[in-house]
Amino acid sequence: MGIAGGLLLAGLLCHCWDVGHEDTGRGKMRLSDEEQAMLAGEMGPACRWAIDHQLQVGRMFDAADMVPVSQAHMMADPESLGEAGVDFVEGLAKDGARVTVPMITDPRGVDLSHYLPLGQTEAMAGLERRFIAACTAMGIMMTDTCINYQTIMPPLNGDHVAYGDTGVVIYSNSVCGARSNFEGGPSALAPG
Repeated sequence: MGIAGGLLLAGLLCHCWDVGHEDTGRGKMRLSDEEQAMLAGEMGPACRWAIDHQLQVGRMFDAADMVPVSQAHMMADPESLGEAGVDFVEGLAKDGARVTVPMITDPRGVDLSHYLPLGQTEAMAGLERRFIAACTAMGIMMTDTCINYQTIMPPLNGDHVAYGDTGVVIYSNSVCGARSNFEGGPSALAPG
């Protein structure tokens, strides 16, 4: 659950519901029955992590509630994630995490067909393969593009989306009329 996107593991972002409240330290955030169940761990550890992460983002923005998102875009490659980041994503996949809204990815950091001539190592290629396998297991579409708004899934006017690429966020917010924060790293994955 993000502020202007959707919980990739739950399909939500911060939106207004008249149900339970989570104390954000700066006020109360309204949570739906589904969001409360996620927070209580009733939907599994991956959903529990996702809602907890989104609540932390909500606290930062002093958000009152979550909003559903129609899609998400994750900019993450193993070169920046490192071993720990790939382990984390693999752990979510092993915990049964599955995206609930369409989620796509930015270009990959390793060309698995030509990594050796490019000076990349087998270790880098191995991290890339593991990351791709974990994302695929969660239902993330490995589209490998930073122009999804032109080629894959253009957002519609009024959509709330969770995008993790600066250019995609700017274009979607200013040209398409959609709404997204820049969702970096885990904040792009959690809304899925």
